[in-house]
Amino acid sequence: MKKLLSILFLGGLFFFAPQSYAQETIVFSENFNNFIDGTPNSGCSSTDISATLDTYTQQPGWTGTKVYQAGGAVKLGTSSIKGWIQLPAIDLSANGGNFIIRFKSMAWNGDKRQLKIIVNGNENIVDGLNNNTSYTFSDFELFLSGGTNNTVIRFEGLEDAKSRFFLEDLTISTFSGALIAFNPMTLDFGDVTENSTQTLSTVATGFNLTENSYTVTVTGTGYATTVTSLTKAELTAGATIPVSLNTTAAGNYAGTLTITGTDLTNPATTNLTATCVTTVEISTIAELRSKLSIADTTSQVHDATNYLLVGNVIVTSYSESGNNFFATIQDETGAILIYDNGGNFISNLEQGQEITDIYGTLINYYGLLEFIPKVQAPRIVSPFTDPDAITPLDVTIETMNDYAFMTEHQSELIKLTHVKFTTAGTFTYYEKYSITDGNATDAVVFAFYKDANYIGTTIPLEYTDLTGVSYMTRGKYYIIPRSMDDLVNINDVNVENQITVYPNPANNQLFIQGLQPTKVEFYNVLGNLIYTIDNPTQTLSITSLANGTYFVKITTEEGVAVKQIVKQ
Repeated sequence: MKKLLSILFLGGLFFFAPQSYAQETIVFSENFNNFIDGTPNSGCSSTDISATLDTYTQQPGWTGTKVYQAGGAVKLGTSSIKGWIQLPAIDLSANGGNFIIRFKSMAWNGDKRQLKIIVNGNENIVDGLNNNTSYTFSDFELFLSGGTNNTVIRFEGLEDAKSRFFLEDLTISTFSGALIAFNPMTLDFGDVTENSTQTLSTVATGFNLTENSYTVTVTGTGYATTVTSLTKAELTAGATIPVSLNTTAAGNYAGTLTITGTDLTNPATTNLTATCVTTVEISTIAELRSKLSIADTTSQVHDATNYLLVGNVIVTSYSESGNNFFATIQDETGAILIYDNGGNFISNLEQGQEITDIYGTLINYYGLLEFIPKVQAPRIVSPFTDPDAITPLDVTIETMNDYAFMTEHQSELIKLTHVKFTTAGTFTYYEKYSITDGNATDAVVFAFYKDANYIGTTIPLEYTDLTGVSYMTRGKYYIIPRSMDDLVNINDVNVENQITVYPNPANNQLFIQGLQPTKVEFYNVLGNLIYTIDNPTQTLSITSLANGTYFVKITTEEGVAVKQIVKQ
């Protein structure tokens, strides 16, 4: 099937009025005005009208699954089932098959910020849907080529869980004449710091161009580009244009990137936006936690101050669940949960890393303190740390029910020793489990991390040492195991103590003593994977490694150990 060329305009972080281009013909439109029941938010209709869509649409031939009225808009999907709606086949073969899909969309509060548009079987991912409580529509434009006389277009949720979205004011047009489109339409630098330089890029793609050269200009305080002109061939193929921003003071920065050519009816423009924020430097997690009280457990309280945590901290847990990214960090003074909706800043983190320079704001989420990352991703100081760098706090079931005590140790690594699960079965995501230590019994284990490798495995019924993260929800504290390694049968071996590497420093050979490795990986001090040996013996050749310091990750059937060596 012919591949479609797509230029996607993201509208999730800004608003813009749909533009009209010379020689543009509207082929199809649907405003969903007949979808009158409910409201375009959580008050939408709960009746699935998939089987009777032609009753509501302006043109017949629509199909879909999990389609609901939403007060003049359409809502697709449920919390656990992906929805879709498909247009009747339309003729988009005119003008060389070039066409534009324009629409307004938003996501359900807290759901995925992406949706799919499938054209003749080819997927296009639309990103940037608003998914907050304001339920605000944003405008989107999708420029495509390869239209046929029987083009089939489907709007679909990204995946089954939490992919609900709304749609309205859909138009599809063919166009001719010279046109240049940007991907993304707006370069949004987001929050940046004072006296810093950031660079983002946009891709400009030309359609039906006739001139040989086009002029590129940038306006706006602090903005600049190294590209001053582009050829027809470069634009037709898609030209990357880097734009830099140099900030000198706090405030909003606005600019414009413009491409002009004599064959363009109007210059092609994309907006440049940024907010330069002032930050308050914080040295420790305890100091950060002191900035916002969590005494109020009945509401959310947001501190809009931008903080910069400059002290080194260790990532004690990391988890991804759809569009939600969680991490906990800890130093010698305390711990805090990081919540990143969308994974824009912490998706590169891993448990065991040492990081610093973390920008963000604070939220008291019903008594749980969350650090919301902003500006830029944290800086990785070391890809691995000593497994004993953070010693879990020993607690009992009784102390876990001491709210004041646990609040002092919120989000810290904790450990329950010699406990036993009271119920057989398998671990299920988001379920709570009861354990006993012989003196007390309570449901204090929470399988909160969806990607934890024990989900779906058998619950151990032997006496276990249980390690995890302290987590509070609805006025009660739980322990969140991070992986199978946190569920240790009291008779199990400690993998880290069962493996030795020598000599250290090493020259051309490295020996592993103890457990038999199944894989050995060498990382540099920046966390980059340099060298992998699958199914190794216990004698390793390291002649190909440059001199320097390495972290050696040794995987065995019993678990994983990390050792630090020097190659000289």
